[in-house]
Parts: sequence; structure tokens; C-alpha cells
Amino acid sequence: MSAYLSTVTTSDNVTQFEAEELMFELKPPSAPAHPFKDPKSNANAEQLLRHSFETNTDAGVLCRGQIASYLTELFNRQHRKHGFVVDVANDGMRFIRADRSGAIVSRLFNWRQEPQTFTEFLLRFAHLTPGQRGHDTTVRPATAHEKGLAVLNLQPWAPKRERPIVVLRVPEDDGRFHEVIAWGAMAGADSLTGKATRAWPVYDLKLEKVVFLKDAWRSLMPGMEKESDILSQLNQAGVRNVSGLVCGDDIAGHLTRTHEFISKPWNVGGTVITPRAQHRFLEDFVGKHLCHFTSSKQLMQTVYDAFIDAYEKCGILHRDVSGNNVMMSVDGRGILNDWDHARKISDMANGPRQFSRSGTWHFMSVFLEKPHKVQDLQDDIESFFYVVLYHVIRYMKHNKLSEVTNIMEKVFDDYTEHADGQLTGGSGKSGMITRRLHVEKDFEISSNRLLNSWLQYMLNSLKEWLFHIESFDKPCYWAEDKDDDGGEIVSANQDETGNMGVGPNSKAASFHQRAVSPLAASEHLKLHNHRLIEAKWRALLNKGEWPANDGPVDHLSDVSLKRTHDGELGLPFKRRRTGIDTGSALVNTMPDIFGRATLSQQRVSPRNSARPSHKAAQRSTPFPSRKFTL
Repeated sequence: MSAYLSTVTTSDNVTQFEAEELMFELKPPSAPAHPFKDPKSNANAEQLLRHSFETNTDAGVLCRGQIASYLTELFNRQHRKHGFVVDVANDGMRFIRADRSGAIVSRLFNWRQEPQTFTEFLLRFAHLTPGQRGHDTTVRPATAHEKGLAVLNLQPWAPKRERPIVVLRVPEDDGRFHEVIAWGAMAGADSLTGKATRAWPVYDLKLEKVVFLKDAWRSLMPGMEKESDILSQLNQAGVRNVSGLVCGDDIAGHLTRTHEFISKPWNVGGTVITPRAQHRFLEDFVGKHLCHFTSSKQLMQTVYDAFIDAYEKCGILHRDVSGNNVMMSVDGRGILNDWDHARKISDMANGPRQFSRSGTWHFMSVFLEKPHKVQDLQDDIESFFYVVLYHVIRYMKHNKLSEVTNIMEKVFDDYTEHADGQLTGGSGKSGMITRRLHVEKDFEISSNRLLNSWLQYMLNSLKEWLFHIESFDKPCYWAEDKDDDGGEIVSANQDETGNMGVGPNSKAASFHQRAVSPLAASEHLKLHNHRLIEAKWRALLNKGEWPANDGPVDHLSDVSLKRTHDGELGLPFKRRRTGIDTGSALVNTMPDIFGRATLSQQRVSPRNSARPSHKAAQRSTPFPSRKFTL
């Protein structure tokens, strides 16, 4: 059941996520489902500590998942800071308030015996402002003229399904703002909690041109920088092949509140919750995804462009290199995008800034096997290799087409779930590197000697590095690889401009030495820094032997081969959170009425986290959808 404003017409469609104000989850007496279980009213502190607030019955787990799925869809279809749910099972009722940090759940009460609690909630809710009900008031419907501008300028990115055209405000440094027209995000969040990144090509009414908008709920944990600030630093340092920042900042007053309640005495749920702020900014680059390359040389050129500069000029690691974040310009050059996980090398000695590992699972380095390892330069370099390998295996013609599904599963999806719920991965990648499993020695891209040479060079370089790390204080006796393509490698110290921007006394090099001083003995290895890899890569691109028109063919396009975590663009999602996130809680908005409230912690299934699903949430309540108006 849903609550709408009286102006909403529901005669044709009763369930309208884009217009819902309040959501009800109803379970009939014949099939009750209790997703939460309150502690005894006289429970002492020790009993509260041991109490499991989430029920583990099949019906309870399913009900929690349904609530989280409905909230996720609501937040995707609207622009919201938070939202409310009324959960009803038999005579029991709870109120839930959710934001991007988690959810707070009230105690269970009998709505037949305490009808005043329910009616007072509805009365208060009906008198809330749109912002208090959770709406993002920096977003408004587009006028007729603005809708016309959207159709004229944003048609190439028009959503496949009907979505409203809206106008969003993006803050500037001086307190003013840009207004931009948006017509359906390129992708919605697949989880209620977390960054919930949404991105759009938008039309800037001030600049009168199409730019790119990114909106995310960034972590406020100590040491976490704003992505707009990182992008500004890259621009000021003259780093090539990154987007230019137009404007942007945190949205004033748009903060999560769930974390404020973890220390309350009534909390029997999560105690570790990440506070978040909504961050919105504009970039001057609208690109295409890498899977749209037209030739193998363009694929390699695009990834090469993204590979160079940022670390060498700024001492900044990207730390989320993936197929989603290497973008292609209209002229086929590469841009490295999404710097929200980036970190300065000089800051790495301070240890991890957040509880979970940064990055996209499928492109992380083999050191996923070591979940507490801090990411470094070599991990980023390795991720660039996996970006190329992923697109080669999936989209290019090679001699292992019958094994594509197996290779993708073993190399990119591999994970191990431990008894403590910890997820590790990387064994498929390390097996490929050290023993040539999955991508075997006879693997060959059809009629492409240069790309085959590069893959072999990178696999040997990664093997050399991996053995060096594993036998840290022992000598490494790996033979130097020959240049299979028959050409000489250009100087590792210069590029087309004659300057790599790095040297033994450079700031980036000194950052690297301080941060990873135990690896000082690795200077002879090809993965010691960017230089040898960049030189090899550039030398191959400068050769004229590349095949023409060997563009992509998706070898997973058959429905039977599609993996569940692939999105519309054919790229893997990040690990997905399911249910109400770990440490999540729901705010007790009326403590004087509810008395003892409870804070919910939903344990995430590690298997679902590693093997995300992109199936649309199905709303399947046992009652027909109904409407009441506010």
C-alpha cells in the first residue's frame, strides 16, 4: 500500500514509485512475517548486547529484503535524502526511517491496542514539509521550455524507460549555483545504503552546453576527500586525460542521521555506521564506455591514455581502476574517471580510512587474497591490465571463445567465503599469473601479434612482481623478457613531449619511497613504477602493424551466457550490498510515543555481496496495492 499526495492520479497505475510519499509493507494473518524481534522489556545490558534484532526465519529474511528492495527502488526513482516505511504484520506495526547510511526501526506495537500511536504518526507525517519527508528540494520539475531543451540536447542519452525531466542545482564556490537539466540517470544505485552514485549527461543552463553531472553520498569518515577537490588538484597539476571540473561541492544540509543514534541505550543493532553527505559536481567531459571501441588499437590507446600522469605528476593513486571508469572520448582517446576513492601516496602510511576495501571486485589485484593490504601503485597498474584483459576476453576474437564464460568466472568473479564471513578473492588471478591457468599459454588473439606481445609482457611482469613480494627478502631470478615484437623499447624516461614528469628525485618518487620503503629492493622490476610499462605500451602503439576494424563482438551476449551482475552497458557492477546494510539503523522520530526503540543491523550475505544480481525488485505484497492521500 502506498500514500500519495491528493494531486496524484492512480487510476491507471496504483503503484508509482516516482510519486510515493509513504510506503506500507503489509503481511496478512495467514502469512505473517516478522523481520525484527525486540528484546525483552526488562533485558539488562548484557542481554541487549547478545540480542539478535534480525529474525533468521525464511519469512523474516525475505521481508527484510523486500523492504530494502522497495526503498532502493523508491530512492532510485525519486531524489531523496531519506524515506519512511510502515511495516505491518497481523496486529503488529513498526515505523522505519531509512537514509543512505542505514535504517532505524521502532519497537513493535499493537496498532489495535495503541491506535493513537499510528494516528499521531500519520498526523505528524502529513504536516511535514517535503524536505522533512525526505525529498531533495534542490531538484524541481522542468518547465515546458526546459523539457524542450532536454529533448533537443540530451536525446542521445534519453532513458529507455519513461523518466521525468528535472532541473538540479549544483553548488559553486561562491555560494551561487548552476542549474542543469537532467533526463534519467545512466544508472541507479543497486543498494539502499552506500554512495548511491548517480550520473547524467545534463544540459547546463548557464553554460548552454552538455556537461556531465555526478551525484553521490560520500563518506565522512576521517581522511576522506571530496571528489571535486581531488579533481581540482589533478586539473591544477596539469594531469592529462582526466575530466575538467566545472563546479560542485557538498549539498548544504544533506547529511545522513542514522549514525547519530548508535550510542543510544536502546540500540540493539549496528554500532559501526558510516556518516555520509550528498556531493554533487559537474565535469566538462561526456564519454563513451570502453566496450564501444572500434579496434584493438583504439582499445589500447584509450586505456594507455588513462594510465599515464596522475601518479607521476601528483603522487595520487586512483584505487578504483575498472572498465566503468576508463572512458572514451568522441575521438577515441581515454579519460580516467571517478576519483572518489583516490588517495595521496603521502597519506598511505596513515592506514585504511574506511572499513571496506575500495574498488571494483573484477578488476582488483591478486592481493584481494590479503584483505587488509593497503592498495598501492602496483595494484593500480595490475588493475589496468585486467581492464584490457576483460575486454579482450569478452569482446575480441581469440582461440578460446568456447571457454569465455569459464574464464570470466574463474579470473574476474572468483571469491572465497570464510567462516567469519570475510570475502577474499584473487586466487583465479594469481593462478593465471603464476601457472597460466584459465588464460593458458596457448591463448592467442586472432591476427594481432602486437596485442599478444603486450599481454605476454604484462603477465610476465606481474609474475615477476608477485614472486618478488611473496619472497620478499630472497633474490629474484626471473630472466628478463625479450621484446617479442622485434622492436626496441623507447627510453623509459621520456614520452612524446620528451618528459615523463618523473625521476629519482621527483616528488612522486619520494612519496613512493616513503610509503613503500620495504620495496626499495624492487627497482629492477618492471612494476616498480609506471616507466617501463608505459614505455613498452607506447612503443607498441607507435607501430603500424595493428589490424583495422577488429571491433567488439560480445561473446556473452547470448542470454544463457549473461552473468547476473552485468548491467545494461555490459560492464560488471561493484560488489552489491543486499538488504539493509551492515550497521544500518532506522531513526526513532518520536521517542516520546514509541518508548523503547531499536536500532537494526542487517548482516549482509557475503555471497550476494560478491555475486551481485541486477534483477529488478518485484513488489509482491499479499494485498492488492491501495492508495490513500495526504
